[in-house]
Amino acid sequence: MTQTQTNQTTARIPYVGTWANLDAARRALDAAVADSNAGRINLCSPAAEIDYLPPFTALTLRQVTTAGADLYKIAGGSGEGIPKVFLDRLLAARGVSVVESLRVDNGAVPYVWRWRVTLEFRDLSGEVRRVQATKEVDLSDGSPDASQARGGLGQARTHGPSMAESKALNRAARTGLGIKGSIHREMFARPWVVAVITPHVDPSALPAEALSRIAVGMVLGPSAALYGAAAAPAAQPPQTTPPPQAAPPVEDVSDDGEVSPQRATREQLSALSRACDALGEEEFWRLGEAALGGTMPDAEAMTEPQAAAVLTACRRAAADRKAKATQEAPF
Repeated sequence: MTQTQTNQTTARIPYVGTWANLDAARRALDAAVADSNAGRINLCSPAAEIDYLPPFTALTLRQVTTAGADLYKIAGGSGEGIPKVFLDRLLAARGVSVVESLRVDNGAVPYVWRWRVTLEFRDLSGEVRRVQATKEVDLSDGSPDASQARGGLGQARTHGPSMAESKALNRAARTGLGIKGSIHREMFARPWVVAVITPHVDPSALPAEALSRIAVGMVLGPSAALYGAAAAPAAQPPQTTPPPQAAPPVEDVSDDGEVSPQRATREQLSALSRACDALGEEEFWRLGEAALGGTMPDAEAMTEPQAAAVLTACRRAAADRKAKATQEAPF
């Protein structure tokens, strides 16, 4: 297949078939599947056959580079793992959206985090499907994860929430893209090709009036495209007053209907950072775990109530330290 045998740094191969020329799209996808079955490329496609493309779309083959992405060793396995940096490239090439990413355990067990990620994929038919994956990281004393922690158990526990989220994202990405959990280097070195549908307007397939409406819509908006240029809103003078403040964030709702608290605010995160610097990392974490009655999550994963409780404990400790220093002063 000549269209996929290009230099591996090529970010995008021109479209190979449009909604108005479905046979060309079928032939291109068939050739890509044949190349994949023969071991010449790694094809990431939601379907091996195509019988429909949504109007004004085209089938596009995008080649994703592996530059700067190195495999990592999987403990107890014969193959190696695909790094997150490369999975992110594949997801971007497929136009995948992250619908949900949140911690789903109640935090009752110290040093255990369970994370759920939901990704949204668009198939070649234009239909949307969601892939959900959950991953648990257990860094409690004596656990397999704790014994394999890189850089020391203390450092691993500091990044426990982000580690759980990353692993859940990787699992959802591999499932949605149809990639195995482990791979050999010779297979990873093959060109990676992603099949995706992209917007496309073929001027030869549309009458002049339709093309004119599309052009008007691109400039003046959809109302003008449907009802004519007179329906377009009049130009507004530049604003001289400050823009209105953004509405407060909407609370997230979990699958069981319970309302999840909002994440810590930017001001709280800044205050937590200052408290850690002032008190020292070891004292900061001791106070935080005491205030929360257990494991303290990473700052970025804290909710507003958790951050408020930790800050209160830190401020009390700082005030006590200041009072003690004043009492011990020799003057």
